[in-house]
Amino acid sequence: MPLDIIVRLWSRPGHWDGFRQFEDRALQIMADHGAQLVRIERPSGKDCPDEVHHLTFPDLGALEAYRADPRVQAMASLRKRVILKSEIEGAPI
Repeated sequence: MPLDIIVRLWSRPGHWDGFRQFEDRALQIMADHGAQLVRIERPSGKDCPDEVHHLTFPDLGALEAYRADPRVQAMASLRKRVILKSEIEGAPI
């Protein structure tokens, strides 16, 4: 059963290039696990996230495999450096 996920991301000020680098790598790894990027929104406003990603994973197992992927774990320090805050809707924590 497909799993639809919405991810809201706030980048750290001054780290937009690193944010893009992280995003590109993460999306490639997600694709390797069968996920599809449906769309990216870039809302505007004072408290809005920088980007909102709408994703679909084939099932919960694919999401769990993505989260456990060693390549994702290897990006933890980059993620911490470039992402200020994230909110995930539609996925078990």
